[in-house]
Amino acid sequence: GYVNYQFWDKESNTLPYMVGSYMGKKRVLNVGAGFNIHPGGTRTMMADSSFQENDVALFGLDVFLENPIGENGAAVNAYVVYYNYDFGPNYALQGRSDVIATGDIVYGQFGYLAPKFSEKVRLQPFASYSHRMLEAFEDPASTLGVGANLYLDGHNCKVTAEYQNHLNPAGDRRGQLTIQGMIYL
Repeated sequence: GYVNYQFWDKESNTLPYMVGSYMGKKRVLNVGAGFNIHPGGTRTMMADSSFQENDVALFGLDVFLENPIGENGAAVNAYVVYYNYDFGPNYALQGRSDVIATGDIVYGQFGYLAPKFSEKVRLQPFASYSHRMLEAFEDPASTLGVGANLYLDGHNCKVTAEYQNHLNPAGDRRGQLTIQGMIYL
């Protein structure tokens, strides 16, 4: 479940997610909270090779802001979220680029939609930061990212490039460059 309160202009809920930028056309401030409960959602293998069933409980609180600046289509936006994940004691599953684990995560993304220089093309540089305090690891981990969205036809065609510097719980750093495209018909 998810519930939010929209203080200023209303966000569209046509898609199953919020778009993250209204291209400087809306003034948005939203606060939300969500949860997902799944009894018996994971299992942990015990020392004697038996399995312990764990309930999954996920909670989150988020704030989204987009505020136009002046008359030229520029805008600033920010998204900050706090997650509390419980997949079971010391649960950690390593993915290709991140870890899904029991613990707390704080994530923030801050962007600047550059003034209009074309009717179709828009540029939005951004920075992101996450801090993870996960049960399965003694030390916290963090990720710092910088990137840009290139909107080629609003949200109908977007290319995103982001470089992230990960500090892993083991204390080592690694870089990651992600380039993705999205076409919405």
